[in-house]
Amino acid sequence: MKKQLKNCKNCNIKLTGRYKRYCGRLKCREAARLEHNEQCRIRNSKDKLKTCECGCGKQFPAGVKGRKYYNSSCRSRVAFAKKNVKTKGVCKICGIEFVPRNNRHVTCSPECAKKAKQQKDQRRYEKRIPATHKTKNIKWDGVVRDDDFTHEKYMEAKRKLKAKNGRTCMRPGCDAECVGPYYFCDHCRAQNYQKAESHAFCNDDSAARRAATMIVG
Repeated sequence: MKKQLKNCKNCNIKLTGRYKRYCGRLKCREAARLEHNEQCRIRNSKDKLKTCECGCGKQFPAGVKGRKYYNSSCRSRVAFAKKNVKTKGVCKICGIEFVPRNNRHVTCSPECAKKAKQQKDQRRYEKRIPATHKTKNIKWDGVVRDDDFTHEKYMEAKRKLKAKNGRTCMRPGCDAECVGPYYFCDHCRAQNYQKAESHAFCNDDSAARRAATMIVG
């Protein structure tokens, strides 16, 4: 934007700028001050008076636009009154009217506050997403194929692992019965597993594998 050239109202020197009316000389600054005081005197003339809105009854010139109060004390008094307005509320539990301490105060007593908290927790509990693995009597409309691994097949395989297979432990001096596909009893398999760990430090991988699997082909 190009600078607008104007002349000083006091000495007619060319000025640069948008809002300048006087230059920076001492006489011109004094003339600007006197002009400002005259405008304020005209604007604050006592021809029109306005009454303070705080209720004190004091009057002030109506020249200043937007002025509502006589001084800062009246303004502070009105602001404090608006902030400390005590309106009655109704308890959401028992319905009794009371004066709340703040906007979040919705109950009249600690007993009602406890009941409100219980109701809130109950609503949260009802809105929760139930866990599918804990829900009973789940109806499934899908089709089970023959090759699907179902819970019944899992339980049957688990029973077979715990069922006795009619064999006796192959360890000398141990005549305990074996279960599942194993050829050693549980006690002997645990001891062989400990031996497998000790053989692992000696890099005897073949013996460690045989002792860990406990299955003789």
